[in-house]
Amino acid sequence: MVTIGQRYAVHIAGKKVVLLVAIDTVRLRSPYITEEAAQLIESQSILRQGIDMSTGERIYSITTGDLDGSYDNRISIQVKRDEFVSVKGKQSGANTRIRGTAIKMPCKPYVEVEASVHKLFLGHNLWGGTDEFRLCCAHLIDTVEQSLGVELPIVDVWLVLRVDIAYIFRLMSGEAIEEFFYRMKNGYYPRRDVRHDGLHGLFSVSTTTMFKMYHKGPEFKKHDFPKLRKKEIFQTDELWDMLTTANDLLRVEVGIKGKKLKYDFNKTHRYEHEPYVIDVTAEYLQSVYDKEVYKIMSEGKKNDDKIVRDKDEVHRRLHEYYKPRLAKTLFGAWLQMTTYGLEQYKEYASKSTYYRQKEQLEIAGVSFQLSNDTYELNGARKELLPQDFSPFRDNKYRLPDLQGPAGTYELELAHEKFAGKLRAINIKKEHSQQRNAQ
Repeated sequence: MVTIGQRYAVHIAGKKVVLLVAIDTVRLRSPYITEEAAQLIESQSILRQGIDMSTGERIYSITTGDLDGSYDNRISIQVKRDEFVSVKGKQSGANTRIRGTAIKMPCKPYVEVEASVHKLFLGHNLWGGTDEFRLCCAHLIDTVEQSLGVELPIVDVWLVLRVDIAYIFRLMSGEAIEEFFYRMKNGYYPRRDVRHDGLHGLFSVSTTTMFKMYHKGPEFKKHDFPKLRKKEIFQTDELWDMLTTANDLLRVEVGIKGKKLKYDFNKTHRYEHEPYVIDVTAEYLQSVYDKEVYKIMSEGKKNDDKIVRDKDEVHRRLHEYYKPRLAKTLFGAWLQMTTYGLEQYKEYASKSTYYRQKEQLEIAGVSFQLSNDTYELNGARKELLPQDFSPFRDNKYRLPDLQGPAGTYELELAHEKFAGKLRAINIKKEHSQQRNAQ
């Protein structure tokens, strides 16, 4: 048995890396590459074209490939030969397409690469991972180079088009996670729709970021478990240990899109494009995660005391902070917020009243996002969700702060072990292909 709470390390690119759950999927754009390199990539990929059938004009042409290197071969690479260029006036022509104040024009070839670097390291994203962004990207590009036999530009000068960061929380039971989503049924994200997946998750998407929380167990069982079992990369008992652990895990994920990356780094670096890999730091990614979680949880920022959610504790806390008349008014407002949801209460109260009461509740350390409805399981009232749980990075239920499952292998050897299994599988595949050719 090992402890996930320890700060495990693997050796990647000759460097010892601390393993934390943080960076998952990244999408990068290379500087321009040579035509020779582009053709080498294309020769091992699939060409997709969009044609305007009325005129015969080629609307787009994208080369894609899924490369060996991760458990499900989901390293996507695209060769492109056009890009959007900002212009002052509108233009059009046979080889251009207008998008806002930019037009799409031919250019030298470049590539876009996308993959889950977490799965690239370990074959899964239940735990482990690293928050060293540059190293994640370097490992991804190195994998592409080795898979295709092509030399690509140094990783520092690749543009970051997207990055997903995630943290895992262990709540001891799947029922506790279901209770959390039950109490988040009125979840409100300012100026965005929040969609729910029953008692298993919720998500909200905009043009700048994507936010989602979900029960890892059902997702792992449906998607990753069958693929990992088919590939035979993990032993059967390891897979069942992973599934058992996944049933107790809540995953919180924030996707940062190119539009936000471009906006944020325009303020700090005066860029008119997305940031370079070398610019993106763990501190930046963590700050975005914290802000996104705060927007939907609306708690934990203005008070060092324990956050309270229980009706009796809320009543007591408000009377500790405010005079009886105001405390009574705020308690009534809290009951409405947690019963009907912030969005509906916002329509009922005036704008000034809503924001003033929201601020006063935050100062007192009162949570008003989770529903106060009684959660029942099989007809019986249940209170399985820890009162001190909240999906912030400093919460004590976040991995790697808790005990890992029995049978889990040491993570400091996981990447080397995983890579060795991949090599063995690829050799077996090559031998099979050779026998079939004969």
